Amino acid sequence: MSTSDEIAQGGRAVGRVALLTALLTVGLIAYGAWVRVSGSGLGCPDWPNCDGLAVADLDREGLIEFGHRVYAGITMLVVALGAVLAIRRRKADPVIAWLMGVTLVAILVQAVLGLITVLTELHGMVRLVHLSMAMTILTLLTVVTVRGLGLRPKSMPSLTTATVLLVTGAALVLIGAAIVGGGVSAGCLGFPLCGDGSSAGATTVHILHRLVGGILIVAVFATAMRMRDPNRDRRVVSLMHGITFVLILQGVVGLLVLEAFNGRFSQHETVRVAHLGLAAVSWWGLSGLWALAWEVRRA
Repeated sequence: MSTSDEIAQGGRAVGRVALLTALLTVGLIAYGAWVRVSGSGLGCPDWPNCDGLAVADLDREGLIEFGHRVYAGITMLVVALGAVLAIRRRKADPVIAWLMGVTLVAILVQAVLGLITVLTELHGMVRLVHLSMAMTILTLLTVVTVRGLGLRPKSMPSLTTATVLLVTGAALVLIGAAIVGGGVSAGCLGFPLCGDGSSAGATTVHILHRLVGGILIVAVFATAMRMRDPNRDRRVVSLMHGITFVLILQGVVGLLVLEAFNGRFSQHETVRVAHLGLAAVSWWGLSGLWALAWEVRRA
């Protein structure tokens, strides 16, 4: 095997580890939503242990919260493995080494934020920062995946377009997180408008969330349609159609969340967890779109 082949193979190894960790991160974000909606955020009142209790002695809330910590610990170890692999080959690709190093630092900061979340008894703004950090980690891992695996489509939307879509997606996620963190999840029980009984603040953030979501769906779909050309990369078009589908599905699940808050749908926890899980998947897709556009631009 030539030196160049060895270098490429090393990059692919880091890319595969980053891809695995990205998958784990999406699951971890959904698990975090389960912790929140099940009321298990303080199931373990101390950190990192769980009130000194054995696992067999924990109640449902304690088991859910402790399971989240174990899952996060496993994800952290996989990130550390990727960072070690990337740093060992830093001369071949210093950018990947730097990105994985930043990712490792970010996930350590995320662990500290988990501690702060417990100490502040689930303060809304701390939870907002916690989710924002998780999304940032997912984007970093996606960039490493694309670069490490050498993914470089023959055609892409412009980097500017991909950036606008990513920023819009970030706004959608953060507004949704602000709704939860502000305690107004049930503050807008009508659709498309909130209806009577909703405060001005709750109405504003909910309507803004729905508006940004609609704009993002149209923008991603319109971008995909502009790329429907025989000379374009069909895989990229499929990615954008996939993102559009997930966003639409997230909107449908959002309507089910409203039905649950109105008492007309029984699977309250399930749909709320699915709503954030789909948000993580759509964000992952937008991050992948941006990373691919960056690689094409860099070439």
